[in-house]
Amino acid sequence: MDLIEDFVRGTANLASPEQFRRWSAISMVSAALSRRVWTCFEDDKKLFANTYVILVSSPGLGKTRPMDLVAELLRPMSWIKRSANEVTRQRTIQDIADVFPEGNVKEERSFFFLVREMATFMPEGDAAWMQAIADLWDCPREYEKAIKGKSESSGRSEDIVYKPYVSLLFGAQPAWFAEGLPKTSYEMGFPARVFFIYADMKPERKLFLRRKQLQNKELLHEGLKQLRTRKGEIMWSEAAQAAFIIWMDGGCTPVIDDPLLNSYNVRRDVHAAKIALINACARGHGEIELDDLERAWRYMFAAEQGMPAALTNAGGNVYRAQEELAVEYVTREWGRTGRHVHEREVRRRLSKTTSTMVVERILNELIAQGRLKQLYADGNKVPNRLLKPGV
Repeated sequence: MDLIEDFVRGTANLASPEQFRRWSAISMVSAALSRRVWTCFEDDKKLFANTYVILVSSPGLGKTRPMDLVAELLRPMSWIKRSANEVTRQRTIQDIADVFPEGNVKEERSFFFLVREMATFMPEGDAAWMQAIADLWDCPREYEKAIKGKSESSGRSEDIVYKPYVSLLFGAQPAWFAEGLPKTSYEMGFPARVFFIYADMKPERKLFLRRKQLQNKELLHEGLKQLRTRKGEIMWSEAAQAAFIIWMDGGCTPVIDDPLLNSYNVRRDVHAAKIALINACARGHGEIELDDLERAWRYMFAAEQGMPAALTNAGGNVYRAQEELAVEYVTREWGRTGRHVHEREVRRRLSKTTSTMVVERILNELIAQGRLKQLYADGNKVPNRLLKPGV
């Protein structure tokens, strides 16, 4: 059994990037485990397998197809409560409270956010909502922040959430990040707890072949049912412990060099341990083996290479998309013709999507950053500069 890679292989015919399919599978296994299973690497603090994953790409690049298949596979799993695709904050907290009521419950359950477009879940930056979701990632024994009120008869909070276990799989377009995750949000907890999985290559589409989008549905269903039998602490093998300690002592390299991901970097040890735990359970291992940890690192490192690109529009810079458009155009034309690009051509393209009042400021900033270079010659001045790609 290898639920993650079985899903990747079973969806090979899907017009969706492999990264999206793999991380959809990781989210699926995460949602199926619940609080029945945990591991420890820091004293006796329980670390659960819930994960937050956001698939980031422009429309038409294959975000929703693996998400829909995950929804189909999890539908028969009665212990998993899925969110609606379009949700409000208060309704969602109420739904989570219904799944994890105060007091003892007979069995552990799971709440799974599965939302195709982040913009429907959080149209713009909502600090309180993001902090609430961040708090739930930590799997506290009780969550009491987002409450409607108190019952007059009992005096207790109506929406207390007891022993929550929440996983998340969202789709998002790059443009959402400018408004959805403003500058101040990166000092908060939500982005630090998320894997931003990015793809910019359009997958190959082969038409009229009538191939199955999910070739091993029965095998995956059976594997998910087996996860229901997992219970208790998953220990680490001696080899896995030794490798994890060496990695920690070495600074958890390679660290992502991006200021927007500083908070994420602080939690990379926890992220790695979670993915190692998911790997072990997905493969039916009795403990976290060295190979489970090494595979967790491979998954993480591959994903982290694209995280800065996923956050290109983040931080509240509403002109970031126009900056990328200018750099992309100059780079493409330089590669195609081997000649400098006239500034008026770049201005003409930028003016279609942004105010002409700021076009010059955008070009000046790109030149100052070294992302574009200008030809130094007589007459090569605004607005007649000749441009080529920079660093």
